[in-house]
Amino acid sequence: MKIIELYKRIIPRTARTAINRFYFQIIGILPKYRNKVKRRASFGNKNSDKTFYLIRMNADRLGLFAIVSYVLDHIQYAKDKGYFPIVDLKNYYAEGIQNSEDRGRKNAWEDFYQQNNYSLNEVYKSKRVVLCNMLIQPRCKYLLSEYHVPDTNEIAYFQPLMREYLKLNPQISDRIDKLRSELFEGKGRILGVAVRRLFSLLHEFHTTNASAHPDQSSLDDVIRSVLEYKEKTNCQTVFVCTDDREASDCLLAALGDSGISMDRRLSHFYKNGRPVPLSDPIKIMEYYDAKSDKIVGNGDLAIEYMIETYLLSRCDCMLASGMSGNVRMALLLNANRYEDVLIMEE
Repeated sequence: MKIIELYKRIIPRTARTAINRFYFQIIGILPKYRNKVKRRASFGNKNSDKTFYLIRMNADRLGLFAIVSYVLDHIQYAKDKGYFPIVDLKNYYAEGIQNSEDRGRKNAWEDFYQQNNYSLNEVYKSKRVVLCNMLIQPRCKYLLSEYHVPDTNEIAYFQPLMREYLKLNPQISDRIDKLRSELFEGKGRILGVAVRRLFSLLHEFHTTNASAHPDQSSLDDVIRSVLEYKEKTNCQTVFVCTDDREASDCLLAALGDSGISMDRRLSHFYKNGRPVPLSDPIKIMEYYDAKSDKIVGNGDLAIEYMIETYLLSRCDCMLASGMSGNVRMALLLNANRYEDVLIMEE
């Protein structure tokens, strides 16, 4: 067992958070990190009766729902302080959810969610602005930044915050409603199945960040469990959500006419049951552009992933191959309405 995994098993999550906070408070003193710590700023004379809380981040390697979880953590903190939170992913780039050509031109957050009452442009003309700490997790009631299964109290706590601050971009909302009608109507009870094969791949190759991502059950075990759970929950249809083409094909083949999925671009993390090296993006990515040697359209891909997750949250029951960002988000969005939930362990 790796040292980090042992550390996580032995030290409780609340204690780890306190240790991390202390560590980053210390390094925040260094000149290299001073711009990343929490500080107050004044950009003009507007809104002198309000204090805005600018949520910014080092988001180069964060996925969509890691970013959403980070934002929700900071929204909790801002609300407790009486600040007005606003998300800035224009001046702070988020590679995982933004097309490279939009860097510095668009606020990537607004491709997914609406800002609440105030625009980013207005905040940068305001008198009282607090820039959030990009090094230390904020002090809040529930910390989403680590992978864990939220309990019913935690899910209930987030509902008013999500209604107020996670208002969908209208175009995405329309796409979700349209696809739900096309995929789910007349299909009876729906079992949503979430399979996160990238996490399995990280553990297969023992990458440096593998311990930060929960390992997943094997595809064979998932297929077996899905067939059993479908009968147990009396679901007529299974909605397959995955990041891997082989997993999608295998699950849909096993389910026959009862299996459905959203038409979206996927990765080839596994081929013929064998992991594909992460160093070979041409083999892995269906959306890899060999001519430019880049993975293109991260913003479009993240929107597809988001739509799929929102559809997952509207199923009657859910089975997951393990814990992941989209599973946690689906649980929060579902607001304790799932009739049955099974999150498998590796």
